[in-house]
Amino acid sequence: MKRILLFSILFLFFLGFLSANVLVQLKYNTVPDGNVLYLKDIASVYSNHESLKEKVENILISKGKLPDKIEKKTVYQKLINYGINHFNVTGPNQVLILKKRAKTNNLYLKKKIENYVKEQFPYAVTYKIAYQKIPEIKNTDDGVIKIVRYGKGFSNSFLLKIYRIKNGKILSQDFAQVFVKVWAKVPVAKNFIPRGKIINLFDIKWEIREINYSNHKFVKDPNELIGKKAKYSINPNNVITNNLLMNKVIVKRGDIVKIILNYKYIKVVSLGKAITGGELGKNVRVLNIKSKKILMGKVIGDDIVEVSVL
Repeated sequence: MKRILLFSILFLFFLGFLSANVLVQLKYNTVPDGNVLYLKDIASVYSNHESLKEKVENILISKGKLPDKIEKKTVYQKLINYGINHFNVTGPNQVLILKKRAKTNNLYLKKKIENYVKEQFPYAVTYKIAYQKIPEIKNTDDGVIKIVRYGKGFSNSFLLKIYRIKNGKILSQDFAQVFVKVWAKVPVAKNFIPRGKIINLFDIKWEIREINYSNHKFVKDPNELIGKKAKYSINPNNVITNNLLMNKVIVKRGDIVKIILNYKYIKVVSLGKAITGGELGKNVRVLNIKSKKILMGKVIGDDIVEVSVL
């Protein structure tokens, strides 16, 4: 039964072909390359005359913004308009015009993520990014990319939200997951540093180390390291982090200090005696030797306390 049906279809096909100079077999759908649509894009053309076949194939169907479908009657009309008299059109009553899927540009997104990582680790000597999940995005002509990180604090694993924005409106959003390894030049203890020792240039060396959760608070500026006091003992080859240091006490209890008294636009300097000791930037209590008044001021230098009167 199936073979009889197949032979019947073939017979009708060749019968139509023999009764026409041109046979046009419409497709069910097509994906055009550009914004110009020819008959050869939506149909297969058959003819005994090669020149006639070529002419029919290059009949212009649509130009500019393409429609969603081409009706069979439109094809009939185009053939007549182009002077094709003997033809037969077979196939569906309409051809669907499918839009080509927007190309993706993950290289662009990876570059954006790389720049974002650079901003997060400006001190990095080098870094390595492993892309665990990265979404596909449309061509960059259609909006700009904005990256926002989920979570706070230090982490080697980054969960990023990717926004595509155009004219201030969010066109789409997705997630990316990356793992980042970072290396930086960090201060390391040359030898054992006991608790309470004032750090000097000979106590440290600088090495390139991988940055992780335990050492990411390393001291980045040598000027913020020299002259500080070890808050805890530091073992050799350990990275020196901010939480291991404290400012040295530069005003001790009982010291004679210089008091700088600021009152509006007037500055008065007098001598005092420290009732409490403190580090640079800390508040201490001092006794004004002349007035016998107890004042609260901030340590601004070696044995110098600044008092502000409102």
